[in-house]
Amino acid sequence: MPGLRDLLSRFRAAGAPGAPGAAGMPVDPRAAVTAELEPVFAALAETTAEGQRLRAAGAAEAQRCLDEARERAAGTVTQARGAAEAARATETARLRERAETDVAAIEAESRTAAEQITRRAAEQLPVLVNEVVDQVRRDITALCTGSAP
Repeated sequence: MPGLRDLLSRFRAAGAPGAPGAAGMPVDPRAAVTAELEPVFAALAETTAEGQRLRAAGAAEAQRCLDEARERAAGTVTQARGAAEAARATETARLRERAETDVAAIEAESRTAAEQITRRAAEQLPVLVNEVVDQVRRDITALCTGSAP
């Protein structure tokens, strides 16, 4: 839509002030500019088309780079998952070995403690048996003599 200035410029004087000259029509600046620039734009049409081709080629190259980056990222993630799984397996094996070592140590301590208890029991058994036999004898003697235990 033409602006107010464009509308008013249609009614400007056709000639210089002073004595009347030949009657004239106001000049349409938009038409003059368009007529002047059409050859320039026509000459730039090939350049514009080349720019569009370059832009499309650039977009395709950017998409290819993006696709390659996604593939590399997926490969890196897969590799990292494999490495993590291997690390978990290694750590699990190490912890299992450590647990087996700890269990073996606990079993050895338990055997040693059981042997000590058995040895102490064997040492104390004759003394306890003698005490029980002596008590039974005293009880039998007390029963036989009629005295209270």
